[in-house]
Amino acid sequence: MPRRSLLVFGLIAGCIGFDQGTKRLAVLHLLGARPINLLFGIVRLSYAENTGAWGSLGSHWPPLLKQLAFVIAPGLLLFMMLVFLLTRRGLNLPTILAYSMIVGGGASNLLDRVRAGAVVDFLYVGVGWLGTNIFNVADVAVVAGVLLLLVSGRPDVIVRAES
Repeated sequence: MPRRSLLVFGLIAGCIGFDQGTKRLAVLHLLGARPINLLFGIVRLSYAENTGAWGSLGSHWPPLLKQLAFVIAPGLLLFMMLVFLLTRRGLNLPTILAYSMIVGGGASNLLDRVRAGAVVDFLYVGVGWLGTNIFNVADVAVVAGVLLLLVSGRPDVIVRAES
């Protein structure tokens, strides 16, 4: 169990550190600047603050509802995932990695919401009319964690009750 705890907290800290570091760079170099196009415009670096969820969903909700939906509920869910990670026996390495990335990315965005009331986003990927919403490294960690759960053949641990 101590080795698992070190791995889990190390991955979570790594996700938070990398995400917060890249957001700091975005603030320093992209805030108030023109977007930077990379790879023939497929990747664009552009500063944005998101007070809602993915794609600014809920950004115009009343403050109390936003606090509940974007701070309290996710905070409780992340805490439950962390407890699951640290106490559930028999988790394989891909599952531990996946949940750690989800918790780390979620915690980093939650930290932004608590500290500043908004999440810093700065990445966009797209070609022509087909593209993503603007996102950040924490979002990548969460999506990568979910995909890892799916491809590792263990998505059932998301919804399966304790046996």
